[in-house]
Amino acid sequence: MAFTVDDGSVITLTQGAQWTLNYRNSSYYSGTKSVFYGKNKINSILNQTNAKGMRIYFAINDCDESTVVLVGTNADGNDLESGVIVERGTLCPPYCGGTGGSL
Repeated sequence: MAFTVDDGSVITLTQGAQWTLNYRNSSYYSGTKSVFYGKNKINSILNQTNAKGMRIYFAINDCDESTVVLVGTNADGNDLESGVIVERGTLCPPYCGGTGGSL
């Protein structure tokens, strides 16, 4: 299967809220609701030669906290291992914004 720049689906806020609630109510939930990454970091992944999108890996960081790692992916679905790989995002909680995050 070839990966394209249009892969993925847009969902509604209601669907996203329900799905994230399902996660928080599951045995997989570790207490981390989300991870924020700035636009420049995301663009540094997406602007790489051959990047068709990015893969998001679930991970545990050096502080034993749930997080995600972002890596560019080419059309064949291979990670761009010698390219930009991003972590160290801002965890929610404790930094969730004034409303605790929409989802």
